[in-house]
Amino acid sequence: PQTLDGKRVAFLWDYVFRGDELFPVLGKELQQRFPSVEIVDYTEFGNLHGSDEKAKVAALPGELKARHVDAVVSGMGC
Repeated sequence: PQTLDGKRVAFLWDYVFRGDELFPVLGKELQQRFPSVEIVDYTEFGNLHGSDEKAKVAALPGELKARHVDAVVSGMGC
């Protein structure tokens, strides 16, 4: 999208490295720049890393569509 105003942005995380510190700061900055952006927190999706990772990632398109998400910020380690 050309702007995030009026859009829903989902945060996704693998619970590995400092997302609990990063995402609140990023969310605040996005809301300052785009006052009508709506953030869907990573806690809505749970930990995307682990033994059920493949199933969770495979289910993401449907979950994102059901939540009417327009953009994603993914904090996944390698």
